[in-house]
Amino acid sequence: MYMEASKAIEEEDGSIEKLALMQSQFRMELGYYIFDTIADLLDIKYSGLSFVKFGFVLHHAVPLVGLPLGMAWHHQRGKIWLDMITSCLFAVNLTTPLQEFRWMLDALKCSPTRLIYRLNFFTFLVTFFVFRILVNIHLFKLYRKYHLPLDTPLWKVLVVIPKICATSTIILLGINLFWFSIHLKRLPKVLGHKKRQ
Repeated sequence: MYMEASKAIEEEDGSIEKLALMQSQFRMELGYYIFDTIADLLDIKYSGLSFVKFGFVLHHAVPLVGLPLGMAWHHQRGKIWLDMITSCLFAVNLTTPLQEFRWMLDALKCSPTRLIYRLNFFTFLVTFFVFRILVNIHLFKLYRKYHLPLDTPLWKVLVVIPKICATSTIILLGINLFWFSIHLKRLPKVLGHKKRQ
């Protein structure tokens, strides 16, 4: 929906409106990372530092630098395909409220076999898979569409994009595949299967 709105705005030569829309999206995303970084730091203050908690701080602090740089880069380029890429990357955070809700259900000792838990879990799994794993294929196709012959195999996109982009894509995809496998391990519990002894 946002991408179609961006196309319409660009076709009407409304670059000011398009930029305002992207800046609003960046600010919203930045607010999320600021809030979560503060929450992570308060958690460490009151319950101590651990490897996982340090990872959360790092996960939320890195975008605090990257988002403003991305906004400046986007402002310089101002092309529609950047809007689509940015929107895809922001869609990754659709999984966050579902994850937070599951943590809340766990804290309330809600049984994983209850309907609300199952609905949340399966919605989370599908959303995670689509927006954190499959989105890479979409972004590769998008890059190929604007920069390479259409008969170029998708894997070659990783070879021709800037090395920093290829490296970060591989690292993020690897991390997301790791976390997806962790979430899949919860599946038997959610389905009500008991562990064999």
